[in-house]
Amino acid sequence: MNIKSYEKENKRLFAEWKCIADDIPFIKDSGKKRADYNEICEYAKAGRKLLKKQLELCDPTVIICGGTARTLEIVLGEQFRQKHNNNLFYTVEINGHPVTVIDYRKPSNTYPEVMNYYCLTEVYQRAIRNSYREKVSA
Repeated sequence: MNIKSYEKENKRLFAEWKCIADDIPFIKDSGKKRADYNEICEYAKAGRKLLKKQLELCDPTVIICGGTARTLEIVLGEQFRQKHNNNLFYTVEINGHPVTVIDYRKPSNTYPEVMNYYCLTEVYQRAIRNSYREKVSA
């Protein structure tokens, strides 16, 4: 894709996204402690095509979900989470290459930030080690 067609496609997607984004409450409403997860899933279903296209354009190697990997499953149209995965990471394919998905739920700011950082880093290190082991055994 050349830069002109990329810019045109990006403008079209932005206009389409703006229409959807105007209807999506990104902020927790009315001071509740939690967002309504089922409502978030409904928005993921409604914007699935656009959100998937945006992921393809971003072409990530790592995606971090804050305990919301189910919504990513909706967007990608595939179930990748295994029940009882203690590692908190999964692998999906976007644009023909593996993408590490980390589903680490930040515990409501009750823990010090440094603890959250080390926990997230440990999950990422596990994902890297697992990826390495898969490459070596292949």
